[in-house]
Amino acid sequence: MKIGIPRGLLYYRYIPLWKTFYEELGYEVVISPKTNKMILDLGIKSCVDEACLPIKIFHGHVEFIKNKVDFLFMPRVTSIFYKEFNCPKIIGVPEMVIHSIDNLPKIIQPIFNFYSKRSNNNKNKIIQEMIGPLEVEFKKARIAFRKGMNQLEIYNKNLYNGFLPEQAIHWRTVRNSLKRLNDKGSLLILSHPYNLYDEFINMNLIKKIKSYGFHVLTIDTMEKEKINIYASQLPKKMFWTFGREMIGAGLYAQQELNIDGVIYLSSFACGLDSFIADYIERNIRREGLLPYMLLTIDEQTGQAGIDTRIEAFIDMIERRKFNDGDFSSYGKFVYRN
Repeated sequence: MKIGIPRGLLYYRYIPLWKTFYEELGYEVVISPKTNKMILDLGIKSCVDEACLPIKIFHGHVEFIKNKVDFLFMPRVTSIFYKEFNCPKIIGVPEMVIHSIDNLPKIIQPIFNFYSKRSNNNKNKIIQEMIGPLEVEFKKARIAFRKGMNQLEIYNKNLYNGFLPEQAIHWRTVRNSLKRLNDKGSLLILSHPYNLYDEFINMNLIKKIKSYGFHVLTIDTMEKEKINIYASQLPKKMFWTFGREMIGAGLYAQQELNIDGVIYLSSFACGLDSFIADYIERNIRREGLLPYMLLTIDEQTGQAGIDTRIEAFIDMIERRKFNDGDFSSYGKFVYRN
């Protein structure tokens, strides 16, 4: 029996848990391939026009994999932390897919909801829903879930140490290959994980930054305690999980880490990014000393345009390091520390 997992949205956060869980129960896990133009086109055809790029791509992954599996795993991840929510489209994507795509296999749709304190005790309910249509003993499922959580913990530690998701998953074969050869400086990239780690969506942004000799920081490479502390300084609690993480990471990096610039990668039509990116930009510009660039992507974004903006941003940072930024384009002295 084959269980399909679309390579989109929260795949990059929880795939070690999901994959290990079903493999431990004896099922073959089939993951859709890395995002490509064909998958994007499938998603555009099957998804509503007003959806953001990651949602359209998720639809494309479902279209690609639906005829190759017996079950399709599409969890409804409503809330990960106490008094916080995920993006509404992530919460509702199972219904979007069910009502947009025909001839789907049987759906496994567990609900992950830890919004209230009482819901912290619903792990057994989640496990039961993960094996809902399957003929599996609950005792075996609990053991498999525990092993999946162990793999997820290892995965998160590898991300913290600078591995990309594929490296973090296959850490036994690549653990000696991570070398920090980038010594020109450090850049912080803020984005949702499905934008940050899907190389088709972001057009290999992380690898491009590293190719210029810069070290890349992300939310996953930063101390979670520090992120939470800085996010808690907001006058009102940020109830979007990804929003809280990005604001906390931005404030933390700006105040305590020696970074050379910030890049915010956003999807066009993302409701959360519309105010989170603006808040971070305003806060950075208030200090006035840290370069900031907002990259907005959709299905029409071209490779050349992204490359040009990245190259110009890197060039500006390098010039600042040599104090060339102290002079105007006309050669007149304007400022120096």
